[in-house]
Amino acid sequence: MAKLVGARLRGHRFLNAKLSAAIAAQGFPQDLPSAPDRTMNLLNLPSTVCAIGDVHGRADLLRLLIDFLDDQSARAPQPPRVYFLGDIVDRGPDSRQAMEIVCETLRRWPESRFVMGNHDWLFRDGLTSQLLVHDWLERGAINTLASYLGDSDSYTFDDLWLIKDRYPEHLRILQSASLIERIGKYAFIRH
Repeated sequence: MAKLVGARLRGHRFLNAKLSAAIAAQGFPQDLPSAPDRTMNLLNLPSTVCAIGDVHGRADLLRLLIDFLDDQSARAPQPPRVYFLGDIVDRGPDSRQAMEIVCETLRRWPESRFVMGNHDWLFRDGLTSQLLVHDWLERGAINTLASYLGDSDSYTFDDLWLIKDRYPEHLRILQSASLIERIGKYAFIRH
């Protein structure tokens, strides 16, 4: 029986208030309520389905959530399916590590998917055509660039090529991201 678990990292909002408080304290409690209190059996799948959106460079919170899923899935018959619903990068302090966690999760749990958000789309543009870099800079690119390149008073277009060359898997994930994913009659879309 599948479990649908949802999370929204930006602003520390989760479906379960106890889990949200635990994230805010940078750890998970050992006395989480039983599965029926925090899951909905909506899909006829043998694995947990988790939708995660609006990470915005908060790799620390994403790592906690993925570790929690890993711990919970150890008792499940199938690995979880994680649907990243976009906006992995920008604003927060560690977009590079957040993208690493996404890449690692997609490799580890191959049924997982990445749905591209507008911040990810602008990041991809910065690494490829560079047509919308100025728009991206208005939406949090500086934190992403600092995460990949270190703090600087200024970044150049050539710096974007360095990111592309140093992190080819990140670009591959961005280029292969979809705009919508479906499971049965449910759709996962970016906002």
